[in-house]
Amino acid sequence: MRPQHQTVMVPKDADGKVGDCFCTCVAMLLDMDRADVPNFLEKGDGWALALNAWLHPKGLAYIEIVENDGWPFAALETRYPLWGIAVGPSRRGDWNHAVVATLWSRAGDLPVCNMKHDPNPIGDFIPRVTSFGFFVVLQPSQVIAHSVAHAEVT
Repeated sequence: MRPQHQTVMVPKDADGKVGDCFCTCVAMLLDMDRADVPNFLEKGDGWALALNAWLHPKGLAYIEIVENDGWPFAALETRYPLWGIAVGPSRRGDWNHAVVATLWSRAGDLPVCNMKHDPNPIGDFIPRVTSFGFFVVLQPSQVIAHSVAHAEVT
């Protein structure tokens, strides 16, 4: 992951540009340049459909678990850090902010969300997580085939 900074710092700037913390997180997690990732939040409520339509040809999908009466991940056991996007209230205004984070837990323990990179240059992260999203592979057999082929070459 190559840390990058967002270019639009507020939900909607004076020119009408929509904040791009979320798409900057997507770019970082997929090891892409921010300029190569669309700002899905410009689609309003259709942002998730737009993101998954864009991810589909890459063999990926995005799943987001949203808080519902407290921490939503109590039953999730990851055992290893799951990299994704944590969303929560911004410290700089009355809007949400997205940061790159990991989520993991051990058997019987509540999951822990560790903030890894804030795309805002101020770097003050979020005070609490209201949702956590992550990428899933649409066809796991292709990943295994790629891994085996890569291991045979090296």
